[in-house]
Amino acid sequence: MFGIFGCQISSNFQFIAPQYNGKREIGRTLLIIPLLNDFVEKPSTSSNKEEQSSILSEQDLLYFYNYISPALSEQSVSEVWGVDTQFKPKNLRLKPKTLKTDDEKGLEMFVPDSSVIDYKGKVPDYVLLFQDLFFKKALYEERNGLGKSSDKKYTLEAGLKYMIWDNKKCQIVAFGKLFQRVNLFTYPSKQAYIFIIDQFAATILKHSPLAYKINGSSVF
Repeated sequence: MFGIFGCQISSNFQFIAPQYNGKREIGRTLLIIPLLNDFVEKPSTSSNKEEQSSILSEQDLLYFYNYISPALSEQSVSEVWGVDTQFKPKNLRLKPKTLKTDDEKGLEMFVPDSSVIDYKGKVPDYVLLFQDLFFKKALYEERNGLGKSSDKKYTLEAGLKYMIWDNKKCQIVAFGKLFQRVNLFTYPSKQAYIFIIDQFAATILKHSPLAYKINGSSVF
């Protein structure tokens, strides 16, 4: 058990296209593609000149790659493919675009600009693309009183942008920007990362056309 104390902070901006809102589809396939610099090549823009690797450590990437797929699988009734680090989508071309909602809020993202994306000869129904992932660890001290000792406490922050792509109709289903912060008694462990990744997975599925699970029961 890892020690979380106090409140956990989340800040989410999400949008789902009206034609997909309210749907709860079952029996679908979902391919995960992280749009990170070590995974796919993105076109150069003024907003992405800083390398993502400067924000993400090898450990950060390892935790995300290893646990995002199980988190989505456990909380959905879809078949989840990936993250497959050996898979390099050859037919995936990207273009920068400002995605806007009905109230004109905008989110800068890379959007597929290519034909249907296939995965090892199979065509998934939906593709979940991640971008601008980050993890940030911090230490701070709380003094117990004047001249007394202090307690060391930690925080783990994480954020990402995501987009769900209808791979059959070649159109955007949903997108968003998520943020989570947890306060910890100890240095951030694997369990703290898993906790945040699970929260991300649940939040994404609730704003998608895919059926998902709450406490093991499916929501349609």
